[in-house]
Amino acid sequence: MKTKTMGAMIAQRRKGMGMTQLELANKMGVTDKAVSKWERGLSGPDISLLTPLADILEIRVSELLNGEKKISVGEEIEENLNNAITYTEKIVSQKNNKFRSICAGLFSMSLFVAFIVCVICDYSISQQLSWSLYPISSMFFAWIVIFPLIRLPKNGVMVSLISLSLSIIPFLYVVDRLVKTSKYILPIGIRVSIISICLLWIIYGLFNFFQNRKILALGISFILGSVTCLLINAVVSKVLLEPVIDIWDIVSCILFLSAGFFCCIKGWQKRNSLFVN
Repeated sequence: MKTKTMGAMIAQRRKGMGMTQLELANKMGVTDKAVSKWERGLSGPDISLLTPLADILEIRVSELLNGEKKISVGEEIEENLNNAITYTEKIVSQKNNKFRSICAGLFSMSLFVAFIVCVICDYSISQQLSWSLYPISSMFFAWIVIFPLIRLPKNGVMVSLISLSLSIIPFLYVVDRLVKTSKYILPIGIRVSIISICLLWIIYGLFNFFQNRKILALGISFILGSVTCLLINAVVSKVLLEPVIDIWDIVSCILFLSAGFFCCIKGWQKRNSLFVN
């Protein structure tokens, strides 16, 4: 597979069909930077992308690989090539799923071992479950939030966010019942959790909306993060009836805003440059 000839073919077919690099990238589910590298011959598309890329460009996979239109290839060879690509995609997917399963299993096993150790130590010392309830509840909360992120290849982030959204307030309630010495866990924790979860969902939506402009999504996330920090400080200050914003909070917000505006400018410049192509 010659990446330069393939890249020339991709660029020729894309321009012939009146598509920009960004439009092709959106259809392929990759970044415009990746398409640019393909066309310049710096890299080639992943083997799992060859068939959909050929379909979009309305050519055969063999023509894409050879970088020439109207290559004389028998239907049997073409079919064998497509079958080989499909088989490779299946093998890669199976290996990824196996690796994720192993990681998820190790993570679950480590938490289970930690749970057993805490219970044994606590019961051996105090003849009842006392301090071990803190790490046990925390480990359970961590498992239901992190496990989907490790195990699920496509929707792991969304499932983890759903788990976090549904479990954070019950977890805070359990902690409040265990501690009993602080009256601020629920009043502050619930408010801060709701604000933080809303921010996480907005960031998740931004990165899904700007799939091929992640720098712009990152910049907006930085700006929203700085605003959220100020909002959380205001909420905590209202509950405690005293100011809690100090110089470090202000410095952090300025840094976040600066990074956010910088990323937004870079993302916007990159977007404008793509339309030139």
